[in-house]
Amino acid sequence: MLLFNCNEHIYKIYSNQSFEDICSIAYKNEKAFCIVLVDFTQELSRRYCLNLKNKGFVDTSKAIYNIADVNISSNAWYMKWLCPLSLPLTCVFSDTGTLIDLIPGATKETFLYTTEAISDMKITNYHYPNRFKIPKYNVIHLLNQVLKCKMDLN
Repeated sequence: MLLFNCNEHIYKIYSNQSFEDICSIAYKNEKAFCIVLVDFTQELSRRYCLNLKNKGFVDTSKAIYNIADVNISSNAWYMKWLCPLSLPLTCVFSDTGTLIDLIPGATKETFLYTTEAISDMKITNYHYPNRFKIPKYNVIHLLNQVLKCKMDLN
């Protein structure tokens, strides 16, 4: 877990917690949650984590954040499930574990669209290049079905 102190705000960001644990924390706190897939061998992922320290980039009063390093075996399933073209990838979920949006990158826009998805609890217009060659809305729907099957099997 990472703690960032920016003025009077303390940002609590989890690291490598299981999907089930983060989903449970979010449900108990009635908050959306974000799982951010990173690869710390890549500069862009390291930059994303540095940007988390910037005041105003994330609001942990509205969402739970979990940084998931894809090089850790317990997080490997995310790569198989999402088949991302690039990292970091912010996955925005409702408090019940429904995937709402997928937002790639580490730019200011990444954080702005993540905030929008959390606030509106719906998919944003931010681009999501994907291997499935289908519109983002359809990808989210498909991935939610696969996630439900995975959770039912566990």
